[in-house]
Amino acid sequence: MKTLVYSSRDLSIRELTIVPSNTWGGSGLLGVSIRFQSFEGASENIWHVMNVQKNSPASQAGLISDHDYIIGGDAHFTDFGELIQAHNMKPLKLFVYNDTTDACREVIVTPNDAWGGEGALGCELGFG
Repeated sequence: MKTLVYSSRDLSIRELTIVPSNTWGGSGLLGVSIRFQSFEGASENIWHVMNVQKNSPASQAGLISDHDYIIGGDAHFTDFGELIQAHNMKPLKLFVYNDTTDACREVIVTPNDAWGGEGALGCELGFG
């Protein structure tokens, strides 16, 4: 099955050939979840991680000041602040892009508004 994939990072389209199989060892035929998502407004939900405070939930999760960008999570959200508050004291999986390594990774952070510093994450977030 030929599929076109758009990269919002370098604004390019590439063609992939995907061969469905039930013998690859996992669930499903592809080993991936695919969801259509409109690109419109996508850059409005990217958060630049800045000023991670020592011993904060952000620090303990391994977020890196000035180089990490939160690009998504395993929970749907339109308001990131509400998402953080809804997960106070509960682990939250975030997808984070790092501009130094040019790679994405999963980060588990546990927001805690009583950690001893400012905010439930202990870092500043820039928009876009």
